[in-house]
Amino acid sequence: MAGAILTFKNLKDQVLNYLDQAGETGTPKDVIEDALRRVHNSRLVERKWNFMLWDAQQTITTVVGQKFYSLHQEFLRPLWFYNRSTHQTMEQLTAGTLMPVNSPIDYDTGFGQEDWTDSEGSAYRYLLGGTTPVKAQPTSASVLTVAGETAMTVTVKGETEDGDVATETITVGTPGDIEFTKILQVTKGDGWTTTMTLTSNSGTVTNLVLRANEYGRQYRQLELINAPTKAQTLIYKFYRKPSYLDSDNTIPDIPAPFSEVLVYDALLTMGSYNNNINSASRALWMSEQTRLEQALLEYDEGPDALGAAMQYQIYTPRD
Repeated sequence: MAGAILTFKNLKDQVLNYLDQAGETGTPKDVIEDALRRVHNSRLVERKWNFMLWDAQQTITTVVGQKFYSLHQEFLRPLWFYNRSTHQTMEQLTAGTLMPVNSPIDYDTGFGQEDWTDSEGSAYRYLLGGTTPVKAQPTSASVLTVAGETAMTVTVKGETEDGDVATETITVGTPGDIEFTKILQVTKGDGWTTTMTLTSNSGTVTNLVLRANEYGRQYRQLELINAPTKAQTLIYKFYRKPSYLDSDNTIPDIPAPFSEVLVYDALLTMGSYNNNINSASRALWMSEQTRLEQALLEYDEGPDALGAAMQYQIYTPRD
């Protein structure tokens, strides 16, 4: 099947054939499916593959006083963040590069983390923080409402205005009793067959939408170093999360024909606990794995067409 687009089933069948178990439908097939899912995920998170770039830039409009923003649901790693309002590439920091607030560099000025912004309050420096289960948090202390299938429930764990953490089970059509300022966890009850929508602030804020087959989401958080003092437009591009191989006809994210590398990844993974696999087979699989891996890297790494632009970087010092 060289050159063809391989489905999840095609990959499974190839592994079964190599193991002389063609047509197997029992436990070996289940083990192979698990192995293929693991190696598919591992391959795609081990580096920044260009073919995993999301195909459209995303936009954030900053809100005065708001430091945290939920990124796209499929966000895994950033390519870049850019402040379109100031025409400035944004600078990513890590927790280790930040000084404690009011920790001085200059004893006369008391320069510290809280001063890491320009005088106009622009969104400039940022951290990539943890995840949140909702796309938007309540804008103020608010009871929550669930819309969807009659009599279905959703359990919410969150922070209240006094800083306590509380849990409440909310039934569709009946507003909750607890006023939450932050949602920490959302758990759907059993039996949902329609879309669930969680809202707050009298329905003006849609916190989360889950389709019938979804049990939850995770949104990576962008944290601005200082709360913005004005609305600005930020844009960004990102590498997406790997897809889940959930059905026979699912196409893996690794482009054809290189996706066949997953067959050898899975075989070698399974060979670590299958003593019946001989050394000659292992050597063949490793050779094929290496060949396809190298071809995939060459496919992904850069321009190879005649007339392609030379690759270079220019260092631009900041003021």
